[in-house]
Amino acid sequence: MRNVRRWIVPVIAALATGVAAGGVRIDIDRETLSRIVSSVATIEVEVPIAGGTTLRVELRDVRVTGLEPATPERPGDGIRTAVRVLAPDIGLDAAITPRLSLELASVDGVPVLELRFDELPLAVPLLGRIDLARLVTPLRYPAQNVLTLPSGTREVDLVSRLSKVRMTRDALSLEFDVRATP
Repeated sequence: MRNVRRWIVPVIAALATGVAAGGVRIDIDRETLSRIVSSVATIEVEVPIAGGTTLRVELRDVRVTGLEPATPERPGDGIRTAVRVLAPDIGLDAAITPRLSLELASVDGVPVLELRFDELPLAVPLLGRIDLARLVTPLRYPAQNVLTLPSGTREVDLVSRLSKVRMTRDALSLEFDVRATP
């Protein structure tokens, strides 16, 4: 009970004065990140070709093979992936290893975590080399969230905002600022 008093009293005091704040860090290892990326990756892309027609290209079996922290030579954290690319209409089935970039961005003033292909090169018979990266819509996730919690006599807004993304060769760390306001 004594240990509970050490943290519960400051939390209650902070809520009583109007604001409580703190930080949360989530570490995601490469295997877990691989499962996340494979479940949210774009599956189909339409590639424009001559005469206004398109070529349907499918991205399958997306998995993370490595994490690439930013360096002076290559700014921006990256995620190395392995992707199976299919173009059923022309019988293409190829394995490629494109790089994804991960960064905090702002879209229309709203903070987002953006994941996009830097490169997605594909050699297509008769068409040559095509970089599909510009055709794949970046994945964007809100970097701020407000959750309203009922608390007896009033509601408390719990606001979390992604403040920092850190990458090592072993894990991706997401750091959040969290505050509660009555």
